[in-house]
Amino acid sequence: MRDATSRRISRLQDWVLPVLVMTIFGSGYLMVHPHWSFLPYHTMRLIHVLAGDAILILVPFTKLVHMILLPFPRTV
Repeated sequence: MRDATSRRISRLQDWVLPVLVMTIFGSGYLMVHPHWSFLPYHTMRLIHVLAGDAILILVPFTKLVHMILLPFPRTV
C-alpha cells in the first residue's frame, strides 16, 4: 500500500515523534488511572518523565522546532 515516494520523504523522526507523544499521553493517563495500569506507579512516572525529556531533547533537531519558532518571525 505504501508507494516509493512516501518512503523516500518519510524519515525516522516521522515515526519516532508520534510514538513518543503517544507514550507521554499513555503513561500520563495510566498514572492518573492506576487501576488500569499494568506497571507500578513509579515505573509509569519514570516512563512518562523519560519520554518527556526525550521530546524536549529532540525538539531542536526535528520538525518540532518550527512549531515553537513560528510566531517569532511574524512579530518582528
